[in-house]
Amino acid sequence: MDSYGSLWDFFVNVWRRKACSECTRSKRQCNKQTPACRRCRERGTVCEYPFVRRICAPLESTLPDTLSSESALLGFQAFPDLDVDADVTDFGLELNPLPPLDWLCTDQMQLPTNTGNALSATTAGDAEYDWFQCPDSWTVEHEQPGRQQDFLDDSFLMRFVSDVQRWLQQWASDGHNPFIHHQLYRQRLPRSIQDAYTALTAYLAKNPKNEDLTFRIIEDRVAQLLQDQPPNSLPSSLDILEHLARVQALLVYQVIRLFDGNIRLRAQAEQHSPVLSRWVGQLWERAAGGNRVQGMSTTPPENDAVLRSWRTWITSESVRRTWLTVKILLSVYDTLKLGWSECPGGLFFTAREGIWSASTAYAWSKACRDGGPLFLQSMRLDGLFGYAKPSEVGEFGRAVLSICFGSEKVDRWVNEGAETSPAGVLDALAFLGGGE
Repeated sequence: MDSYGSLWDFFVNVWRRKACSECTRSKRQCNKQTPACRRCRERGTVCEYPFVRRICAPLESTLPDTLSSESALLGFQAFPDLDVDADVTDFGLELNPLPPLDWLCTDQMQLPTNTGNALSATTAGDAEYDWFQCPDSWTVEHEQPGRQQDFLDDSFLMRFVSDVQRWLQQWASDGHNPFIHHQLYRQRLPRSIQDAYTALTAYLAKNPKNEDLTFRIIEDRVAQLLQDQPPNSLPSSLDILEHLARVQALLVYQVIRLFDGNIRLRAQAEQHSPVLSRWVGQLWERAAGGNRVQGMSTTPPENDAVLRSWRTWITSESVRRTWLTVKILLSVYDTLKLGWSECPGGLFFTAREGIWSASTAYAWSKACRDGGPLFLQSMRLDGLFGYAKPSEVGEFGRAVLSICFGSEKVDRWVNEGAETSPAGVLDALAFLGGGE
């Protein structure tokens, strides 16, 4: 047994979040969401969670043989360099990197029952692998008003733009990038994303002699995309992959046109930013509450729960990452142009390095079991600074960390590593909260 994991499990189970003070006083149900529960947000009241110390049960009592929900989803080990006394195992806790579904959802996530989620194709045999199917993981969270971000200068914002531009180059050369999974379009490639790919490759190969021709191709492809997918069309007429493809296609065109420097292209792109925002909203609605559909065109064998879950996760995670990329990029552009923007909001996504790049269902499930998926709300990623190693977080996660909390803080974390002191761990616990 890993004594470090057990020590962390002990800390997580000692500190547990109860209902907030306001809901307790009013004797109302609290959904225990952070940073504020739903009731407090709707009423505009201050939401505070009391921390109550839980008395450890004796060894004879029955304790769950899994990690707490937080540490399982986050998937890290506390105090990696600390020589912990072997008596820590006396707390009677076992370490299982990927516990069953009933321990995988955090206290602000309820287990899926009959959610109607567009990405849900869950059977009883799939439950062990569908840790990403918690319905509340599709809840969009926003930053509380009044938070100052002094690090948001133009050079910092352009760093995220450069990241996205580099990702598009990677897609053109490798067929995948941090928000387009290498297996996403393996079985079906919608026309919209085909056109975006050919336009992008033409753009990346342009020179002063063929620039006008390249721009005409891009304009024509955008017009065709809008004609094929009119803004007023019923979203229900598209399946989840078609929704995702058209959003990713328009995102490609927006990145090219907004940041190329050509005045005509930029003016056209600004007119289409509301369309992209509306489409990504419809994509989110479809993923969060649409009819139950498969993201892939071919259904895997019924007895292969891991393969089925992996393919569903690929679509789910691609939706999450595409949504975040679009929202952050539009917010960055507004800030560069106007000096401010609304909070783009945040979703849960998988931050663990190696899970996104897994080439098979087995490799994916093994990566999840070995370290935990780091399935996190993007608005609360700064907890990673306190307990995760930089090498444990993938490229997409590091980019979101930088744009949300500043590249200076991320660079310090990369160079100095995570805080591994007991105080740092308890700070992370206070940040994360716990289940009842």
